[in-house]
Amino acid sequence: MPTPINHWFEIPEVSPSMAEIVLFKNKLGGSDGLTGDLLVEVNKHNLEITKKDDTFEIKALKMPKDALFQYLIKSIGDGEKVTIKQINNSSKPKLFDKYVSWGKRAAKGRKDFFDEDNSSLLRRFVISAAMTTFLAILTILVGLISYIQMWGLLLAVTLGFTLISWVINFYAKKRISVYTQKGEVLANELRGFRQMLRDIEDINIAEVGDLILWEQILPYAVAFGVSDKVIKALKMRFKKEIETDPGFVYYYYWGASGLSANMDFTSSIANSFESNNSSNSSVVGSSGGFSGGSSGGFGGGSGGGAF
Repeated sequence: MPTPINHWFEIPEVSPSMAEIVLFKNKLGGSDGLTGDLLVEVNKHNLEITKKDDTFEIKALKMPKDALFQYLIKSIGDGEKVTIKQINNSSKPKLFDKYVSWGKRAAKGRKDFFDEDNSSLLRRFVISAAMTTFLAILTILVGLISYIQMWGLLLAVTLGFTLISWVINFYAKKRISVYTQKGEVLANELRGFRQMLRDIEDINIAEVGDLILWEQILPYAVAFGVSDKVIKALKMRFKKEIETDPGFVYYYYWGASGLSANMDFTSSIANSFESNNSSNSSVVGSSGGFSGGSSGGFGGGSGGGAF
């Protein structure tokens, strides 16, 4: 196990979506990671984002390689640009399917960081503890109904086995890692990186880098759900630079202005997920990690701010 890192200042070597997967142990890419990946495309000057009346316009300067971004621009937009309003008014089932496919692509290479044998072993410990608990409850109920003479002893033994099973499960989680060695190192760095962003008010922002470097860091702040705090701190430290830097506009508006939910890109995905939840349970069931983890699932709960 690597020595825990309090603050890590190096930009991760993986994409924001993969960083989200590794940090939060998700199965597939999530909406915060998708937002981070799109902002990386902006940093690469493949996409340009501008405010248009009551919505935002995403324009392709150079068409991104990912199929989801191409779908947004070519199929929902006019082939060169698309607005958030157009995305929100698009076909939800199709958008959902594209999102599910993107989530699988985002998780490609996940096996380099996660030990599936260990993950399977930990699942068996949880199942074992849950089954022991179920049998304990069943045994107690049967004992109450049948008035077994040794009911007190039965209760003590049953509760004892249940306690032992959960203690073993707790110990296993502490001793068995779901990560590979490579994954442990990366997860340790990502935890330190996220903590650095969460403690941004207590560090010297200028020592980390200039505004250009922070624009490269911000997609990860979005993926980790801490972009609001980071943007607020950057506005204080780089006020003059931000006022004269048009490239920072999309971060300011999306991250700090708090647009209403109907201007939220990931709300389209959330709505399409809900609409498919009842009619396409097999897809939802197979997607697994889309709603899991501390990232808040489909666009909700993380407080990431962007989109």
